Amino acid sequence: MFQFKKLHVMALATFLFTFAGIIGANSEIHASNSDQFVKSPVPEVIKKYVNSINNKDWDSYVNLYSPDNRLTDFPGEEQQKNRTGILSVDSIEISEIKEISEKDINEIQPYFSDIDRGLYQDIKYFYIGLDYNVQNENEFFYNGVRYQSFAVGKLNGVEYILGNEFVYEFDKLETLGYTFDSAAEYEAIIREERRLGGNDNPLNSGGIQPQSSTNPTNGLTLYITSTKTLKTLGFDDYAKDVLPNEWYASMKSEALKAGAVAIKSYAWYNVTYPRRPATDFGAHLTDKWENYQHYVPGKRHVNTNAAVDSVSGIFMRNSDGVVFDTQYRAGTEGQPGTESGGVLSQHGTQYLATNYPLWNYKAILGYYYNFSDKSSGYIQVR
Repeated sequence: MFQFKKLHVMALATFLFTFAGIIGANSEIHASNSDQFVKSPVPEVIKKYVNSINNKDWDSYVNLYSPDNRLTDFPGEEQQKNRTGILSVDSIEISEIKEISEKDINEIQPYFSDIDRGLYQDIKYFYIGLDYNVQNENEFFYNGVRYQSFAVGKLNGVEYILGNEFVYEFDKLETLGYTFDSAAEYEAIIREERRLGGNDNPLNSGGIQPQSSTNPTNGLTLYITSTKTLKTLGFDDYAKDVLPNEWYASMKSEALKAGAVAIKSYAWYNVTYPRRPATDFGAHLTDKWENYQHYVPGKRHVNTNAAVDSVSGIFMRNSDGVVFDTQYRAGTEGQPGTESGGVLSQHGTQYLATNYPLWNYKAILGYYYNFSDKSSGYIQVR
C-alpha cells in the first residue's frame, strides 16, 4: 500500500499519483469527442510538471507539489536503479482535459476534501486523460491512456499541485457530464472493470485462482522481491510485518487495531481478486509498498503485535457481506479525514482514537467506510 513514514505525501504513494503530458506553448488541449472538441485551459503548474517528468528533472518534479505534500528523498536509489514508479515512464501526453466544478468535486473525488481551503487560494480541479509510454508495463503504469483527477492551487502567489488520484470509478463522472465519450476513455473503463475480474482478468497473467469474496482463506502467497521467492503465510502473520511499517507503533491501541483490520482486509481483497504484478510471480501480493503494502520481515513491534493478536480472525466486509478494497492513505496529522469517503486516514485513526476515547476500532473503521463507495450501508467487521 503506501509507506506511512512519508507522511506528507498525499497517499497512494509516489507512483500512484503521478501524471504528466507533453504539451507545447498552447494553453489548451483539444480532445476529440465525436462531434465536438473538449478544451480546458492547462494550468501552468501542470505544464511544468509535464516537462519535469519528460526531462527527468526530479528536483523540479518534487518542488511542484505543495510544501505539505512534498516528497522527501525522491527518487530513491532502488527507484533509480530499477526505474520503478514514475521513473518507468519514458514519455507522457495529455490527451483530454476538463475542469471539474467545486460543487461536484466532493462527489467525484471526496479525497480532495482534505485540502486546506483556508490555506490555498484559486483552487481548481480537473479530470484528465494521460497517454503513457512506459518502459515496463505494470498495473499502474501501462502504454495507453489512463485517467486521473487532480487539484491545483496557489500559496503566496505560487501555483502548486495539491493532490492527484487515479480514476477507478467513472459512473459519477458520467452522471455529472464530465466524461469524454472517447475511444480511449471507453478502453480505460473496460480495463478497470477487467482489473477486478479474477482469473478472467487479462492483467492476471500468473493463473492465480480467485478465492471467496465472503469468507477469507487461511492465508496468502507473498512474493519476496529481494530473494525472488514465494512465501505462504497467514493473514495475522503477514499483518505483523506490515502494521509497524504503515502505522506508528506509538499510536493508540484502537488506531492500531483499525490498521490491522484494514491491512488484513486489503490482503484478503487481493487474494479474492488477484492482479499484477503479484500474479506475474504466482503470488497474491508482493512485499513492495509501491505495489501493495509495506512488508518487512523482522520489523515487528510489541504494540503492533498485540493489536494484530487482538483482532485475529477479524476482517471487513461491506453491507452486502463482501470483501472490498480497503484503501487507506496517510491523511493529515491532527485531522480525522473524510467521513464516508471510502478511504481510511492513517493519521485520522489516531485522531479519532485520541479525541473519541469511547470509540473502538470498529467505530473508527465505520467512520471511513460506512455509506461510502465501498459500502452502501454499514460495514461488517467480524
